[in-house]
Amino acid sequence: MTEGKSLVFVVLKTRETTNLVNVKKVSYYTYVMGDTYPFREILKKYLWWNPVLYMWVAEKDVAKQVAEELRNAGATVMEVSRFYPGDYDIVRDRIRELIKRGVINEVLEISKELLAMPDAEVDYLLPIEMEIMYIVNVVRRKYKLNASFDDILKKMLEGQIGEEWGRLAKKRLQKLAKAYVKLKNLGLTDMTVNMICLLSIIYEDEFKKRSKSQGGEA
Repeated sequence: MTEGKSLVFVVLKTRETTNLVNVKKVSYYTYVMGDTYPFREILKKYLWWNPVLYMWVAEKDVAKQVAEELRNAGATVMEVSRFYPGDYDIVRDRIRELIKRGVINEVLEISKELLAMPDAEVDYLLPIEMEIMYIVNVVRRKYKLNASFDDILKKMLEGQIGEEWGRLAKKRLQKLAKAYVKLKNLGLTDMTVNMICLLSIIYEDEFKKRSKSQGGEA
């Protein structure tokens, strides 16, 4: 999975809000993360570096321009679009699908495990498959490993790599890796960690209550 080549993720987040007089406002945010250091001069033209989030940020839509320039400069670029509050509708549709497939309980278990993480409220931005790719690249660089994606993922699963605390804490990496493997088997790696966490909340608040009130399944 792109070993040895710069892997950069470009995320465009669109947020739609409505004020008290029912006037809609659309805001755009661009985020760039991954192997960005070789391309910092390009990124400086469009975004600013956020040391807390450890990524490049712009409160505007510059995703396409940035992605194009990064590709021209030799980066492997993965683009992601996020829309709020549209994620809620996506999760509701996915819940209905999971109920029909008969695997809702397995996914709810994964969701509750992820909700128990200390930073579950953090917006991960990336679908979990890309999130794991991003983490593997970070780990590979940080520990100077000449190892494949699968080898590093195995170390994460076994709790053999990472720090004692923080975003790269061993227990956190292990939990994310285990969730990724389970979700991959269920065909759900296109969802972000936050959407998976939201899944159990919406299910409990809407689907489970409705099911009880109707005396059957949602």
